[in-house]
Amino acid sequence: MKKRGIKRILQIFIQITAVVLFVALIVLTFALIVAFSKSSLAMDNVPFNLDMLTSSKQTELSEIDGYMLPEFVGLSLDGEKYGISASENIVSELYSMMSPAISEIISEKNFRRVSADLWATYANSEEIIYVRYHNEMPDNIIGLFADAAVYDKNSDSLKDRNHVLTYVYEMIIIPTDSSGTTKIATRNANGDVAVYESREVGVDYASIYEAAVSYKSSLSRFVFSGETYTSSLDTEPVFLDSISTKDIMLSSDTGFFVFHNNEYKSALMKMFSVNPDKLLSEHEDANGNISCTDIHGVLYLRTRGFEYQGAVDGGVDISEYVGYTKQFGLEEYIRASVEIISELRATNKFFVGNDADPILYSVEAKDGRVRLTFEYALDNIRIMTSAPAFVAEFENGKLKYANIYSIAAKTLITRSNSYSESWFIKTLDDGTVPKNVSLAYESDFRSNSVSAKWAALVPSDE
Repeated sequence: MKKRGIKRILQIFIQITAVVLFVALIVLTFALIVAFSKSSLAMDNVPFNLDMLTSSKQTELSEIDGYMLPEFVGLSLDGEKYGISASENIVSELYSMMSPAISEIISEKNFRRVSADLWATYANSEEIIYVRYHNEMPDNIIGLFADAAVYDKNSDSLKDRNHVLTYVYEMIIIPTDSSGTTKIATRNANGDVAVYESREVGVDYASIYEAAVSYKSSLSRFVFSGETYTSSLDTEPVFLDSISTKDIMLSSDTGFFVFHNNEYKSALMKMFSVNPDKLLSEHEDANGNISCTDIHGVLYLRTRGFEYQGAVDGGVDISEYVGYTKQFGLEEYIRASVEIISELRATNKFFVGNDADPILYSVEAKDGRVRLTFEYALDNIRIMTSAPAFVAEFENGKLKYANIYSIAAKTLITRSNSYSESWFIKTLDDGTVPKNVSLAYESDFRSNSVSAKWAALVPSDE
């Protein structure tokens, strides 16, 4: 009898507990609904903030500096000239040490044009740093990338880099002389010379010299062409030693990955603001290439790569790539291009180079339209592809055209020693030194291994 009573009491207790828990659950649910409603109302009262929509795509100025490096850096060590070309890490480190001076000195207030005859005088100075770029660049772009290397977002010293004073193919930095003046002499591909002078900023030559000494085993001896050879450019650097370079393997048509993954296609459409829900047409041709058209433009997806063409009144606002901006100029256009490249590589590195990196090669402006061209390079050695890695055209703050040439490079574990540049020059018919003799990779997509070789490359405007 007592056992039945205890059992009955337990059953009643369990039932009451269940009811209490159920009521508590209802109260908690109601409280959450009220809290959510209040938070929604609160959100409705928050002022519209464009940064909330675009902050995830903001590219800082400091993030672009790796997209432009010199092709060659050289200086005197122990009475001989030593230079470096085929090493991204070493070139990057040495050049970054010059960036503070370049950032400050390359400006209109320090600029003047001088006689071309002075170039040889600058080159024969006792202490110099010689720099040559892959292609001639507007001086404001060189200044902009130097700004990026030393960028301080809290600084008020960032300059307006939208005005071109001259083009720069070669640069000679002359450390502070007895008068306290630091000079940066520049020459374009046509031989025109300009100089920037400053008594306010100096080059830390001692630190650059010390860094170069630490890398001496990786540097190679060179002479200026005028010292040994007949040359239209008397300071064309000529390596005297064999240079060790990485072997690579190349694959073409790597855009085909997009046809095997819908997420890739969606990412590319989003990248160029093509709305999949508002397409005017989507067409697949006989070769399997796809075009997607909306009111703002058309996106072409091909195995060879991708192409975007903005409509006459369309295009992609650069705020989609760099965040909200009240102005647009070269800096914003370069940052937008870098953001597109970064997003493509984040989607699939095989879309844009894999181990190879796009580097800024040329900047052109005509009738309010700016065209940026990037070429592929691996370890600071250009890959001579049939088309640029990436081309972007901007106008009135909008991306109007973009083209991505899709290849993939893979770094192999083997290395090759090139014959010396001086030997290559001797094989030429007239023994003269052509402009821009450089190590380069051929775009050989059939071989299992591709080695860098000397080639006579002409700057793009010639």
